[in-house]
Amino acid sequence: MRKLKNPYIGVEGYNCFACSPRNTCGLQMTFHEDGEELVCHWEPSEHFAGFPHLLHGSIQATMMDEIASWLIFINLGTAGVTSKMEVSLRRTTYTNRGTLCLRARLKTATKKRAVIQVRLLDADDNLCSQGLIEYVTFSPELAGKEAKLPRTGSLFPLKSLQRPEARRGGSKGGSRRRVYRSSGSSSSRAGGSSQLPGFFFQSE
Repeated sequence: MRKLKNPYIGVEGYNCFACSPRNTCGLQMTFHEDGEELVCHWEPSEHFAGFPHLLHGSIQATMMDEIASWLIFINLGTAGVTSKMEVSLRRTTYTNRGTLCLRARLKTATKKRAVIQVRLLDADDNLCSQGLIEYVTFSPELAGKEAKLPRTGSLFPLKSLQRPEARRGGSKGGSRRRVYRSSGSSSSRAGGSSQLPGFFFQSE
């Protein structure tokens, strides 16, 4: 697994509740790439509880949203904004029974939208909650401007996407839409190549 380093540290005004290591009230999430999945191992604290020792559902949703956004950084080489979340709370999630694990993977992506599937597992690998997070994605230019997404210093190739599958859409004219799916091989998007900003990765 490769650990991601946080390229936003040092950016003026950066104090993200979910991922800033300097936000003492926040979640301080960190991430690893594990094959086609992005993974976060997280130690819960009691101040994130609802009832005593029970992790608040809104915290679970926040973590799913956050890991989804980082997956878009890594898999699609861009950024975006959340447009829709569907979260299912399957079983009680405790704050005092060990490390929790989130696993996210890209389900589908079109030119302007991406859907990410996220699972939250307890220390015994039981499924506690899961979610589908839909993002409206930016162009690389807008991502650099609005989200300050790093675009230089490439050290690792962007996790490739298969060439878009032409799918019949639901429109009356039978128009086609392009669907990108994640791939573990090293290739490029149709029409060009992409490089992942190297300062997202660090050696362990």
